[in-house]
Amino acid sequence: MIDPMHYGFIFGYFLLIYLVFLGKDIFQLTDKSSTVLLLFSLIYATFYAFDPTSGIQYIGIYAVFPFSFYLLGKHISSKFKDSNDLSNLFLIIAVIYSSIALISVLSNIINYGFIALDRDVPSIWGNTQNATGTAVYLFANMCIPAILLFSFKTRKKLYNIILIAIYIASIACVLRLGSRTQIIISLLTLIASILFLFTSVSAKNKILIVIGVLVITNVVISYLNLDFNSDLLSAYAGRMESKEYGAATAGGRTQRWALSIEYLFKEPLGWNVKEFGLSHNLWLDVARTGTIISFILLIIYTIISLKNTFGLLQNKLENLAFKNQVLVYTMGFMLQFFVEPIMEGSLELFTFFCMFQGAINGRIKTLESITTDDHTI
Repeated sequence: MIDPMHYGFIFGYFLLIYLVFLGKDIFQLTDKSSTVLLLFSLIYATFYAFDPTSGIQYIGIYAVFPFSFYLLGKHISSKFKDSNDLSNLFLIIAVIYSSIALISVLSNIINYGFIALDRDVPSIWGNTQNATGTAVYLFANMCIPAILLFSFKTRKKLYNIILIAIYIASIACVLRLGSRTQIIISLLTLIASILFLFTSVSAKNKILIVIGVLVITNVVISYLNLDFNSDLLSAYAGRMESKEYGAATAGGRTQRWALSIEYLFKEPLGWNVKEFGLSHNLWLDVARTGTIISFILLIIYTIISLKNTFGLLQNKLENLAFKNQVLVYTMGFMLQFFVEPIMEGSLELFTFFCMFQGAINGRIKTLESITTDDHTI
Protein backbone atom coordinates (compact mmCIF):
# COMPACT_ATOMS: atom_id res chain seq x y z
CA MET A 1 0.00 0.00 0.00
CA ILE A 2 2.74 2.48 0.92
CA ASP A 3 5.45 1.33 -1.51
CA PRO A 4 3.88 -0.99 -4.13
CA MET A 5 6.36 -0.14 -6.90
CA HIS A 6 9.43 0.28 -4.70
CA TYR A 7 9.66 4.01 -5.39
CA GLY A 8 10.77 4.89 -1.87
CA PHE A 9 7.45 4.92 0.02
CA ILE A 10 6.12 7.82 -2.07
CA PHE A 11 2.51 6.65 -1.65
CA GLY A 12 3.01 6.53 2.08
CA TYR A 13 4.14 10.14 2.05
CA PHE A 14 1.01 11.11 0.12
CA LEU A 15 -1.07 9.62 2.94
CA LEU A 16 0.92 11.64 5.48
CA ILE A 17 0.12 14.80 3.54
CA TYR A 18 -3.57 13.86 3.75
CA LEU A 19 -3.28 13.62 7.53
CA VAL A 20 -1.66 17.05 7.70
CA PHE A 21 -4.69 18.53 5.95
CA LEU A 22 -6.88 17.21 8.76
CA GLY A 23 -5.39 19.94 10.92
CA LYS A 24 -6.77 20.13 14.46
CA ASP A 25 -8.82 16.96 13.93
CA ILE A 26 -5.63 14.96 14.39
CA PHE A 27 -5.52 15.86 18.09
CA GLN A 28 -9.02 14.41 18.54
CA LEU A 29 -7.77 11.09 17.13
CA THR A 30 -4.89 10.70 19.59
CA ASP A 31 -5.32 8.35 22.54
CA LYS A 32 -3.28 6.16 24.91
CA SER A 33 -2.47 3.63 22.19
CA SER A 34 -1.24 6.26 19.74
CA THR A 35 0.85 7.98 22.43
CA VAL A 36 2.68 4.75 23.35
CA LEU A 37 3.08 3.92 19.65
CA LEU A 38 4.56 7.35 18.89
CA LEU A 39 6.98 7.08 21.82
CA PHE A 40 8.07 3.63 20.65
CA SER A 41 8.54 4.82 17.06
CA LEU A 42 10.61 7.86 18.02
CA ILE A 43 12.92 5.90 20.32
CA TYR A 44 13.31 3.03 17.85
CA ALA A 45 14.11 5.50 15.04
CA THR A 46 16.64 7.30 17.27
CA PHE A 47 18.62 4.13 17.98
CA TYR A 48 18.29 2.99 14.36
CA ALA A 49 19.90 6.30 13.31
CA PHE A 50 23.20 5.18 14.89
CA ASP A 51 23.42 2.42 12.27
CA PRO A 52 20.95 3.10 9.41
CA THR A 53 21.59 -0.15 7.57
CA SER A 54 18.50 0.10 5.37
CA GLY A 55 19.01 3.76 4.47
CA ILE A 56 18.77 7.18 6.11
CA GLN A 57 15.19 7.75 4.92
CA TYR A 58 14.06 4.96 7.25
CA ILE A 59 14.83 7.15 10.26
CA GLY A 60 11.86 9.34 9.39
CA ILE A 61 9.76 6.40 8.23
CA TYR A 62 10.22 4.49 11.50
CA ALA A 63 9.53 7.67 13.49
CA VAL A 64 6.35 8.77 11.72
CA PHE A 65 4.65 6.01 9.71
CA PRO A 66 3.32 3.71 12.49
CA PHE A 67 1.75 6.62 14.40
CA SER A 68 0.38 8.22 11.23
CA PHE A 69 -1.22 5.03 9.95
CA TYR A 70 -2.79 4.43 13.35
CA LEU A 71 -4.42 7.87 13.14
CA LEU A 72 -5.44 7.16 9.55
CA GLY A 73 -7.17 3.93 10.61
CA LYS A 74 -9.00 5.70 13.42
CA HIS A 75 -10.03 8.52 11.08
CA ILE A 76 -11.34 6.06 8.49
CA SER A 77 -13.26 4.12 11.13
CA SER A 78 -15.00 7.29 12.36
CA LYS A 79 -16.56 7.71 8.89
CA PHE A 80 -18.46 4.40 9.11
CA LYS A 81 -21.52 3.92 11.29
CA ASP A 82 -22.12 0.42 9.91
CA SER A 83 -19.36 -2.09 10.70
CA ASN A 84 -20.28 -4.11 7.57
CA ASP A 85 -18.95 -1.25 5.46
CA LEU A 86 -15.78 -1.12 7.55
CA SER A 87 -15.43 -4.89 7.18
CA ASN A 88 -15.70 -4.67 3.39
CA LEU A 89 -13.18 -1.81 3.33
CA PHE A 90 -10.57 -3.92 5.12
CA LEU A 91 -11.22 -6.84 2.80
CA ILE A 92 -10.51 -4.49 -0.11
CA ILE A 93 -7.39 -3.12 1.60
CA ALA A 94 -6.18 -6.68 2.24
CA VAL A 95 -6.62 -7.58 -1.45
CA ILE A 96 -4.79 -4.40 -2.54
CA TYR A 97 -2.05 -5.17 -0.01
CA SER A 98 -1.59 -8.64 -1.54
CA SER A 99 -2.04 -7.70 -5.20
CA ILE A 100 1.62 -7.23 -6.21
CA ALA A 101 2.64 -10.51 -4.57
CA LEU A 102 -0.34 -12.34 -6.11
CA ILE A 103 0.33 -11.09 -9.62
CA SER A 104 4.07 -11.75 -9.37
CA VAL A 105 3.78 -15.33 -8.09
CA LEU A 106 0.85 -16.26 -10.37
CA SER A 107 2.85 -14.98 -13.37
CA ASN A 108 5.73 -17.20 -12.30
CA ILE A 109 3.40 -20.21 -11.93
CA ILE A 110 1.89 -19.62 -15.38
CA ASN A 111 5.36 -19.44 -16.95
CA TYR A 112 7.21 -22.15 -15.02
CA GLY A 113 4.66 -24.18 -13.04
CA PHE A 114 5.23 -25.29 -9.46
CA ILE A 115 8.70 -26.76 -9.91
CA ALA A 116 10.75 -24.73 -7.43
CA LEU A 117 14.50 -24.84 -7.98
CA ASP A 118 14.49 -21.60 -6.02
CA ARG A 119 11.67 -20.50 -3.70
CA ASP A 120 12.30 -16.81 -4.43
CA VAL A 121 10.13 -15.27 -7.14
CA PRO A 122 10.80 -12.17 -9.30
CA SER A 123 8.45 -9.24 -8.71
CA ILE A 124 6.49 -7.80 -11.63
CA TRP A 125 8.68 -4.69 -11.21
CA GLY A 126 11.78 -6.72 -12.06
CA ASN A 127 13.51 -7.16 -8.71
CA THR A 128 13.63 -10.55 -6.97
CA GLN A 129 12.10 -10.79 -3.51
CA ASN A 130 12.68 -13.64 -1.10
CA ALA A 131 9.86 -16.16 -0.74
CA THR A 132 9.16 -15.40 2.93
CA GLY A 133 8.94 -11.66 2.35
CA THR A 134 6.57 -12.17 -0.57
CA ALA A 135 4.34 -14.60 1.34
CA VAL A 136 3.83 -12.06 4.14
CA TYR A 137 1.60 -10.02 1.82
CA LEU A 138 -0.83 -12.95 1.55
CA PHE A 139 -1.56 -13.37 5.27
CA ALA A 140 -4.98 -11.61 5.22
CA ASN A 141 -6.10 -13.68 2.23
CA MET A 142 -5.40 -16.79 4.30
CA CYS A 143 -8.16 -15.64 6.66
CA ILE A 144 -10.86 -15.66 3.96
CA PRO A 145 -12.35 -19.11 4.84
CA ALA A 146 -12.68 -18.01 8.49
CA ILE A 147 -14.32 -14.76 7.42
CA LEU A 148 -16.74 -16.47 5.03
CA LEU A 149 -17.80 -18.82 7.81
CA PHE A 150 -19.71 -15.91 9.37
CA SER A 151 -20.57 -13.75 6.36
CA PHE A 152 -21.21 -16.20 3.49
CA LYS A 153 -25.02 -15.99 3.75
CA THR A 154 -25.13 -12.21 4.20
CA ARG A 155 -22.72 -11.37 1.39
CA LYS A 156 -23.71 -11.20 -2.28
CA LYS A 157 -22.91 -14.34 -4.30
CA LEU A 158 -20.60 -12.47 -6.67
CA TYR A 159 -18.53 -11.16 -3.75
CA ASN A 160 -18.30 -14.66 -2.27
CA ILE A 161 -17.12 -16.05 -5.60
CA ILE A 162 -14.47 -13.31 -5.87
CA LEU A 163 -13.24 -13.96 -2.32
CA ILE A 164 -13.08 -17.73 -2.91
CA ALA A 165 -11.17 -17.16 -6.16
CA ILE A 166 -8.70 -14.87 -4.35
CA TYR A 167 -8.20 -17.51 -1.65
CA ILE A 168 -7.57 -20.29 -4.19
CA ALA A 169 -5.09 -18.06 -6.05
CA SER A 170 -3.40 -17.20 -2.74
CA ILE A 171 -3.12 -20.87 -1.78
CA ALA A 172 -1.50 -21.59 -5.15
CA CYS A 173 0.99 -18.79 -4.50
CA VAL A 174 1.69 -20.04 -0.97
CA LEU A 175 2.41 -23.54 -2.29
CA ARG A 176 4.78 -22.10 -4.92
CA LEU A 177 6.58 -20.05 -2.25
CA GLY A 178 6.73 -22.98 0.15
CA SER A 179 5.38 -20.92 3.04
CA ARG A 180 4.44 -22.96 6.08
CA THR A 181 3.45 -19.88 8.06
CA GLN A 182 0.61 -18.98 5.70
CA ILE A 183 -0.80 -22.51 5.79
CA ILE A 184 -0.75 -22.40 9.59
CA ILE A 185 -2.47 -18.99 9.60
CA SER A 186 -5.23 -20.33 7.36
CA LEU A 187 -5.80 -23.42 9.53
CA LEU A 188 -5.59 -21.73 12.95
CA THR A 189 -7.81 -18.79 12.02
CA LEU A 190 -10.42 -21.21 10.66
CA ILE A 191 -10.29 -23.23 13.89
CA ALA A 192 -10.55 -20.04 15.96
CA SER A 193 -13.52 -18.90 13.88
CA ILE A 194 -15.28 -22.25 14.37
CA LEU A 195 -14.74 -22.02 18.14
CA PHE A 196 -16.01 -18.43 18.10
CA LEU A 197 -19.09 -19.56 16.18
CA PHE A 198 -19.52 -22.43 18.63
CA THR A 199 -19.92 -20.01 21.55
CA SER A 200 -22.65 -17.99 19.85
CA VAL A 201 -25.10 -20.62 18.52
CA SER A 202 -27.84 -22.79 20.00
CA ALA A 203 -27.21 -26.24 21.54
CA LYS A 204 -28.61 -27.93 18.42
CA ASN A 205 -26.24 -26.06 16.12
CA LYS A 206 -23.32 -26.80 18.46
CA ILE A 207 -23.97 -30.52 18.00
CA LEU A 208 -24.11 -30.08 14.21
CA ILE A 209 -20.82 -28.15 14.25
CA VAL A 210 -19.09 -30.87 16.28
CA ILE A 211 -20.38 -33.60 13.93
CA GLY A 212 -19.32 -31.58 10.87
CA VAL A 213 -15.81 -30.97 12.21
CA LEU A 214 -15.38 -34.66 13.11
CA VAL A 215 -16.54 -35.79 9.65
CA ILE A 216 -14.26 -33.33 7.83
CA THR A 217 -11.30 -34.26 10.05
CA ASN A 218 -11.85 -37.96 9.38
CA VAL A 219 -12.04 -37.38 5.62
CA VAL A 220 -8.86 -35.30 5.62
CA ILE A 221 -6.91 -37.83 7.70
CA SER A 222 -8.18 -40.77 5.63
CA TYR A 223 -7.75 -39.42 2.11
CA LEU A 224 -5.17 -36.62 2.25
CA ASN A 225 -1.84 -37.92 1.01
CA LEU A 226 0.92 -35.32 0.89
CA ASP A 227 3.67 -36.18 -1.56
CA PHE A 228 6.45 -33.62 -1.08
CA ASN A 229 8.18 -35.03 -4.17
CA SER A 230 5.32 -33.85 -6.40
CA ASP A 231 5.68 -30.69 -8.49
CA LEU A 232 2.88 -28.98 -6.55
CA LEU A 233 4.75 -29.31 -3.22
CA SER A 234 8.30 -29.14 -4.57
CA ALA A 235 8.97 -25.90 -2.66
CA TYR A 236 8.45 -27.84 0.60
CA ALA A 237 10.72 -30.75 -0.37
CA GLY A 238 13.37 -31.36 2.27
CA ARG A 239 12.16 -28.54 4.52
CA MET A 240 9.50 -30.32 6.55
CA GLU A 241 11.79 -33.10 7.79
CA SER A 242 14.96 -31.04 8.05
CA LYS A 243 16.53 -31.14 11.53
CA GLU A 244 17.78 -27.57 11.13
CA TYR A 245 14.83 -25.98 9.28
CA GLY A 246 11.98 -28.40 9.93
CA ALA A 247 8.68 -27.77 11.66
CA ALA A 248 10.10 -28.85 15.03
CA THR A 249 12.46 -25.85 15.02
CA ALA A 250 9.96 -23.40 13.46
CA GLY A 251 12.13 -23.24 10.37
CA GLY A 252 15.34 -22.89 12.40
CA ARG A 253 13.95 -20.02 14.46
CA THR A 254 13.85 -21.58 17.93
CA GLN A 255 17.62 -21.38 18.37
CA ARG A 256 17.60 -17.72 17.32
CA TRP A 257 14.78 -16.96 19.75
CA ALA A 258 16.72 -18.56 22.59
CA LEU A 259 19.87 -16.61 21.71
CA SER A 260 17.87 -13.38 21.39
CA ILE A 261 16.35 -13.79 24.85
CA GLU A 262 19.86 -14.42 26.21
CA TYR A 263 21.20 -11.30 24.49
CA LEU A 264 18.22 -9.29 25.74
CA PHE A 265 19.77 -9.49 29.21
CA LYS A 266 23.38 -9.76 28.07
CA GLU A 267 23.24 -6.78 25.65
CA PRO A 268 20.24 -4.61 26.72
CA LEU A 269 21.44 -1.76 24.50
CA GLY A 270 21.17 -3.95 21.43
CA TRP A 271 23.56 -6.17 19.49
CA ASN A 272 24.93 -6.49 15.97
CA VAL A 273 22.94 -8.58 13.51
CA LYS A 274 26.19 -10.35 12.60
CA GLU A 275 26.12 -12.13 15.98
CA PHE A 276 23.64 -14.77 14.79
CA GLY A 277 21.48 -13.06 12.18
CA LEU A 278 17.90 -11.85 12.43
CA SER A 279 15.82 -13.07 15.37
CA HIS A 280 12.77 -13.67 13.15
CA ASN A 281 10.46 -12.20 15.77
CA LEU A 282 9.06 -8.66 15.79
CA TRP A 283 9.73 -7.93 19.46
CA LEU A 284 13.17 -9.56 19.67
CA ASP A 285 14.40 -7.91 16.46
CA VAL A 286 13.20 -4.57 17.84
CA ALA A 287 15.29 -5.22 20.98
CA ARG A 288 18.37 -5.86 18.81
CA THR A 289 18.06 -2.61 16.88
CA GLY A 290 16.14 -0.34 19.24
CA THR A 291 17.43 -1.60 22.64
CA ILE A 292 15.40 -2.94 25.54
CA ILE A 293 13.62 0.44 25.80
CA SER A 294 11.95 0.01 22.41
CA PHE A 295 11.28 -3.63 23.26
CA ILE A 296 9.39 -2.72 26.46
CA LEU A 297 7.40 0.04 24.75
CA LEU A 298 6.41 -2.33 21.93
CA ILE A 299 5.35 -4.95 24.48
CA ILE A 300 3.18 -2.32 26.18
CA TYR A 301 1.65 -1.27 22.85
CA THR A 302 0.97 -4.93 21.97
CA ILE A 303 -0.76 -5.56 25.31
CA ILE A 304 -2.88 -2.41 24.93
CA SER A 305 -3.79 -3.43 21.37
CA LEU A 306 -4.84 -6.94 22.42
CA LYS A 307 -6.83 -5.51 25.32
CA ASN A 308 -8.68 -3.15 22.94
CA THR A 309 -9.31 -6.00 20.52
CA PHE A 310 -10.68 -8.19 23.30
CA GLY A 311 -12.89 -5.28 24.41
CA LEU A 312 -14.44 -5.05 20.94
CA LEU A 313 -14.99 -8.82 20.83
CA GLN A 314 -16.95 -8.57 24.10
CA ASN A 315 -19.05 -5.61 22.95
CA LYS A 316 -22.65 -6.79 22.56
CA LEU A 317 -23.52 -3.93 20.19
CA GLU A 318 -21.11 -5.16 17.52
CA ASN A 319 -22.23 -7.76 14.98
CA LEU A 320 -20.64 -11.22 15.09
CA ALA A 321 -19.30 -11.16 11.52
CA PHE A 322 -17.18 -8.06 12.14
CA LYS A 323 -15.98 -9.34 15.52
CA ASN A 324 -14.94 -12.58 13.85
CA GLN A 325 -13.00 -10.65 11.20
CA VAL A 326 -11.23 -8.64 13.91
CA LEU A 327 -10.40 -11.90 15.71
CA VAL A 328 -8.91 -13.72 12.70
CA TYR A 329 -7.00 -10.68 11.36
CA THR A 330 -5.49 -10.10 14.80
CA MET A 331 -4.46 -13.76 14.95
CA GLY A 332 -2.95 -13.48 11.47
CA PHE A 333 -0.93 -10.40 12.44
CA MET A 334 0.34 -11.98 15.66
CA LEU A 335 1.28 -15.29 14.06
CA GLN A 336 3.24 -13.38 11.43
CA PHE A 337 4.87 -11.13 14.03
CA PHE A 338 6.14 -14.14 15.97
CA VAL A 339 8.15 -15.60 13.09
CA GLU A 340 9.40 -12.69 10.95
CA PRO A 341 11.74 -9.67 11.32
CA ILE A 342 8.90 -7.22 10.67
CA MET A 343 10.47 -3.77 11.14
CA GLU A 344 13.37 -4.60 8.83
CA GLY A 345 11.70 -7.07 6.51
CA SER A 346 7.98 -6.25 6.35
CA LEU A 347 7.45 -2.71 7.60
CA GLU A 348 4.27 -2.47 5.51
CA LEU A 349 2.76 -5.24 7.61
CA PHE A 350 3.40 -3.33 10.83
CA THR A 351 1.87 -0.14 9.42
CA PHE A 352 -1.13 -2.21 8.27
CA PHE A 353 -1.46 -3.51 11.85
CA CYS A 354 -1.27 0.02 13.25
CA MET A 355 -3.97 1.19 10.86
CA PHE A 356 -6.12 -1.81 11.77
CA GLN A 357 -5.68 -1.09 15.48
CA GLY A 358 -6.62 2.54 14.89
CA ALA A 359 -9.78 1.36 13.15
CA ILE A 360 -10.64 -0.96 16.05
CA ASN A 361 -10.29 1.85 18.59
CA GLY A 362 -12.25 4.17 16.33
CA ARG A 363 -15.00 1.57 16.15
CA ILE A 364 -15.03 1.24 19.95
CA LYS A 365 -15.43 5.01 20.22
CA THR A 366 -18.31 4.91 17.71
CA LEU A 367 -20.07 2.20 19.72
CA GLU A 368 -19.58 4.22 22.91
CA SER A 369 -21.19 7.25 21.26
CA ILE A 370 -24.13 5.08 20.17
CA THR A 371 -24.55 3.87 23.77
CA THR A 372 -24.38 7.44 25.05
CA ASP A 373 -27.00 8.59 22.55
CA ASP A 374 -29.32 5.73 23.59
CA HIS A 375 -29.00 6.69 27.26
CA THR A 376 -29.63 10.34 26.38
CA ILE A 377 -32.82 9.42 24.53
